[in-house]
Amino acid sequence: MTNRVCEILGIEKPVIQAAMAYLTTPEMVAAVSNAGGLGTLGLSGESADQLRDKLIKIKSLTDKPFALNLSPFKDPQEDAVTHASSSNASDAGEEDTTPISAATAEEIFQLAVAENVPVVLWGGLMNRKWAKKFKEAGIKIIFRAVTPTAENTREAIEAGVDVIIATGFDEGGTVPAKVIGTFAILPLIVDAADGKVPVVAAGGLVDKRTVRAAFDLGAEGVYAGTAFLATEESPLAENIKQDMLKYDADDLLMFRAPNSFYRSLPGELPEKLLEMDKQGKLAAEIWAAAGDYNCLLYGMHDGDLSRGIASFGLGISSIHSIDPVSVVVDRLNSGVIA
Repeated sequence: MTNRVCEILGIEKPVIQAAMAYLTTPEMVAAVSNAGGLGTLGLSGESADQLRDKLIKIKSLTDKPFALNLSPFKDPQEDAVTHASSSNASDAGEEDTTPISAATAEEIFQLAVAENVPVVLWGGLMNRKWAKKFKEAGIKIIFRAVTPTAENTREAIEAGVDVIIATGFDEGGTVPAKVIGTFAILPLIVDAADGKVPVVAAGGLVDKRTVRAAFDLGAEGVYAGTAFLATEESPLAENIKQDMLKYDADDLLMFRAPNSFYRSLPGELPEKLLEMDKQGKLAAEIWAAAGDYNCLLYGMHDGDLSRGIASFGLGISSIHSIDPVSVVVDRLNSGVIA
């Protein structure tokens, strides 16, 4: 089908693969794009040269559009990049200025231009100067606020973004600061966008039913992470892939963390963090015990839940097999309402 998301991004199916840092690879990104969706490369601490190699690899595997994820929030001359997959920065005003990439925002921008990256997936806080730079370079902008609100939606539209993602509390990873589910935040953001740009739904969308429901509420696309982790091309640890099939949403352990909460499959470290939460420990204490964002690397990439956590969205209940990326793209697209 063709709708505004497809037309703007140059894709066949309005399905966007979430940027998940080291849980995205050139092979996975290219597979999503080749299947008709939009693959997204997340940043995971690469140097400029390493990032260039990944972009070149993607282009050797697909001639379809793909996206690069980054989160510049300061003025361009200050040259900073925040957490790129889900952002540590709160839309309530908290800014985490710890760079996660050896490449600076300006270097990444120059790479995107030089390597003809067609789309940037921007997570975090909006900055008009950066938006102008991308737009002048002919790069499409998908904006995804950490905590979506009517206000930051209107700000992003005024800055010239092309697509807005409305993320609900149902998502995996760093959840929004406000506990508002996907099917409550989505119509709010759709109404705030007022038809000026298309809105894509994120959080708990893994199959035909959930996508169809999102489209009934005004979505024009789907942004999925957990669904793509359960694929053959995903770099998720094999034991964690198999555990995904064993557990439902009500099995996930949820504990406080800076900005909001985190969820995880059961395991040694997640159970320790849950116990700390029950004891009333501060979010910062719990996250320090988790090992900061390295806990996701150890748990999901390495498969070690004694050192890490494995975070997924609530759509995990409807995942029953590990399939090729192409099957997942088609499954999500089957729920799209023309």
